[in-house]
Amino acid sequence: MTGSLFMAFRSLWRGRRAVALAMVAAMLAAALGAGSAGAVSGADPGPDDLLRFFDRLAVTDRTPDGGQQPGWVRKWTGPVAVRLEGQVTDRHIATVREITHRLSILTGIQFYLTDRTGADRATKAGNRLTVRILRHQDMMRIQGGSGPVCTAATFGKGGVLHTGWIEISERYSDCLHHEFMHALGFDNHWSGRHASAAMPSVLALRRSPARVADYSLFDEVAIRLLYDTRLRPGMGRKSALSAARNIVAVRFDFWYASARARTPTDQG
Repeated sequence: MTGSLFMAFRSLWRGRRAVALAMVAAMLAAALGAGSAGAVSGADPGPDDLLRFFDRLAVTDRTPDGGQQPGWVRKWTGPVAVRLEGQVTDRHIATVREITHRLSILTGIQFYLTDRTGADRATKAGNRLTVRILRHQDMMRIQGGSGPVCTAATFGKGGVLHTGWIEISERYSDCLHHEFMHALGFDNHWSGRHASAAMPSVLALRRSPARVADYSLFDEVAIRLLYDTRLRPGMGRKSALSAARNIVAVRFDFWYASARARTPTDQG
């Protein structure tokens, strides 16, 4: 049932309202006809869960002592040239092409592969993201033998990102989707009591039940929210969440109402 809800959610986002309405109607009919076996669990994610997910990943900062503090919106605002370096294989090229294509659609900004000497508008503007595929032993040496097998960093001014890099061990190319999402402006991982198989993400920790290899529906919606023009670079957490809440209410009005009707109480 949760998977069907995700499909209806996706249809509403993409404007296929008639399809989504029919899907939700069918789900409700099935739930009513099947009794307790077909009832929707109270744990089904709702709009507040979606906003909590976005808040945790995009606009809450981690402090050196492991705490949390309000953050701000960080995002790219123009075309981004993506360059592959190191132990690159045809598989890496194909995966990065697929990722950049997806991200271009979700963000409304062009992400594209370029070669080392390519003089293009993104490079001239300073919008560069370098992806380095490293030998595993080199990655371990850089990380001191026990550090992460993939990492990312971005740099900008006033919330506008202009350069970044991703480093991946050749043994862990499945980290590419994960690190690209970090590079978009999502600094944190999806962890804690709310991170479960009901709300999967590429940014969940590797051994978490919430971890998936490809962008989940929640990942896609979070990316769309961050790159909505109403969330401006440098915007503080409170203003960003207010704007995100308004976007969710407008774009998912029917889904929002049906999700509330299917859940006994607000999910906080």
